[in-house]
Amino acid sequence: MSYRLLRLVCILVALASLAGFARTFLQFMKEKDVILRRFEVEDYVRTFERADPNSHLGHIPDWSAFAVLYESNIIGREKPRATGGNKPPAPRPRVSASDFEVPFIALDPSSAERSVAYIRPVGVPVEPGRDLGDLYSPGEPVTHPGKPGVKLVVRSIGEREVDLEILDAPEGTPSILTLRTPAFEVDTGSVLVGGDGEALRAAPAAPVHTRRDPTDPNLYELGTEDVETLGRMSDEEILSAVQVKPERDPRTGEVRGLRIRSLEPDSVFSRQGLEPEDLILSVNGQPARDRAELLRWARTQKDLDTLEIQVERYGQVRTLRYRIPRR
Repeated sequence: MSYRLLRLVCILVALASLAGFARTFLQFMKEKDVILRRFEVEDYVRTFERADPNSHLGHIPDWSAFAVLYESNIIGREKPRATGGNKPPAPRPRVSASDFEVPFIALDPSSAERSVAYIRPVGVPVEPGRDLGDLYSPGEPVTHPGKPGVKLVVRSIGEREVDLEILDAPEGTPSILTLRTPAFEVDTGSVLVGGDGEALRAAPAAPVHTRRDPTDPNLYELGTEDVETLGRMSDEEILSAVQVKPERDPRTGEVRGLRIRSLEPDSVFSRQGLEPEDLILSVNGQPARDRAELLRWARTQKDLDTLEIQVERYGQVRTLRYRIPRR
């Protein structure tokens, strides 16, 4: 190799090194304020203090204290790009006919537009003396305070039922909800109760079939015939009429309750307000983890006046209460 060629190579290497130094120096001048900012370790140690139970910020009172550490990027990791805050939309809550009730209907046979129905949501806490219900005519929108994002409209009003249409219902799911007015059963007979010096008084006889209390959608009065039917049914017949399967908590793996897979229509159990896909959590405080164990426990319960079944329906927990007639 000639001397001139070697000298040329050295000059090119020197120029490249000088260019690299110039680029580094320029970058330093641009970020001089950040690089030369004083780093106080004590400031960061003080940020990790005992959590304040009255504060929602936890043990990090101010995120801006970590801005210097973030900007220095000591590990050389590429900073995440801004996504614009786009998040997947939250799933729309499911809605069913059991989320509403229709206490009464004023039907005008001559004009469907002038017919009105009193509709009120179920499962929404209200202040004493208030009622969330209102009068609706065909074509008017209906909302449920506990189901944000669900849009419904009154499609038609009949003598005993109201059809609600779910707007933008997911494909493959029913778009019509049929709400029916409660059926009232009138007992003509009565029994005399009292004794031991107590004045006799007339009390209404227990119904033959289970009925729901018109003033409380979660209260039922068991019918005498339904109670006798349940007493005659074997465990196998009960398990066949109400098919359930255990459902586990995905986080802990423990059984949360028994999910109703299918339910015979117009049966003793359907009249008690149970619905398919209900998750039975407990019966009179007894956890519902194993169906055979729950049935054995139920057989030991004698002389009960009331019964409570805690169920989870569409993500909401409700307690169904039952009054048991005396034999």
